[in-house]
Amino acid sequence: MFFKWIAKFIIAINANTKPGQLSGGIACAMVLSFLPVNLFWFTIFFIIFFIKINTGVMFIFLGIFGLLSPLLTDAFNTIGFTLAYLPGIYDFLMWINNIPVISLMGIDYTLTLGGLACGIVLFVPVYLLFNLLIKMYRKLVRDRLAKTKIIKRLLLIPVIAKLAEAVRAAYTMYVTSV
Repeated sequence: MFFKWIAKFIIAINANTKPGQLSGGIACAMVLSFLPVNLFWFTIFFIIFFIKINTGVMFIFLGIFGLLSPLLTDAFNTIGFTLAYLPGIYDFLMWINNIPVISLMGIDYTLTLGGLACGIVLFVPVYLLFNLLIKMYRKLVRDRLAKTKIIKRLLLIPVIAKLAEAVRAAYTMYVTSV
């Protein structure tokens, strides 16, 4: 399964998928990984599926950003605590906390509030950065990389050969379905 995700990522970054869909998946994964898993997380996760992004890339980067997120929990908690006690936000959180179903989402938790604030602030820069990196990769690196001796030698390693075969199989399935 892990090989299939990597294969789908390699196909997506090399295929005719729009860079905005890929970088949108990466940015959405960042926002989700900054939030603690609670009802609010599942609500955002559900809403994301109605946005046109590459969900395979989102799942891969959800794992990558998920490894980074525990290192940032203290910062998220501090930011959330600071935000929670600002006069306007405090009143809003008290109002939200009195709504029956929404109060169960845990929006008023400092970790959720700080992670959401950081995710919102970093969403556009991450989107633009990865959009630029994907365009640069496709324009400058992709064709040169495929022709290098290192890649040809790496394909002789059984694990990488298996990954390359998964990429080829998924690519032919992708091309025939489009």
